[in-house]
Amino acid sequence: MLIVGAGAAGIAAARRLVGSGRTFAILEASDRRGGRCFTDARTFDQRYDVGAYLIHLPEQSSLTKLATQNRIELYPDPQIQQIRVFGRKGFQRDLEQLYSDRVRCNLAISDAAAVKDEISCADALPKDLGDWRQTMEFILGPYRFGADLKELAAKEYAVSIDRNPALLCRQGVGYLVGRLAIGIPIKFWVFV
Repeated sequence: MLIVGAGAAGIAAARRLVGSGRTFAILEASDRRGGRCFTDARTFDQRYDVGAYLIHLPEQSSLTKLATQNRIELYPDPQIQQIRVFGRKGFQRDLEQLYSDRVRCNLAISDAAAVKDEISCADALPKDLGDWRQTMEFILGPYRFGADLKELAAKEYAVSIDRNPALLCRQGVGYLVGRLAIGIPIKFWVFV
């Protein structure tokens, strides 16, 4: 049996097959395991997650249990404490505006998801965001989901909004996912 990709899904599929007695291997088109979960430890001499960096819905995520089993530390995502606004340190009112607009955007997307017709998250955002629009588009799109809000459907986004704080992984989510692949046969097939 061949599993394509050594990302989180490929590794999960392989882990299920380990005890089955079936012969299998993962074929990976890059030089590393983890897929979009990649912890870089070389660029800055310090670990940081390039792709996925949060464990959402930790009470329901199997990654939470697997991290504990592998002695990998998880901790709550700290809320933004300080922001920069147009090159200056943000004031308390700036932070309040940021949080207020973020709540308004999430509500607007949830409201748009409740209607019959499909709409993109970008089209669902409030029209009066002013200078904060680009910030909201970035925070809710590329920063959170790795995709532009124009590419995300409001219905899909609304069901994924976390109600509880996410967890960060001290060693990195990419590191965690990579650890779960130890002992699994992976064939790295890097195309040049």
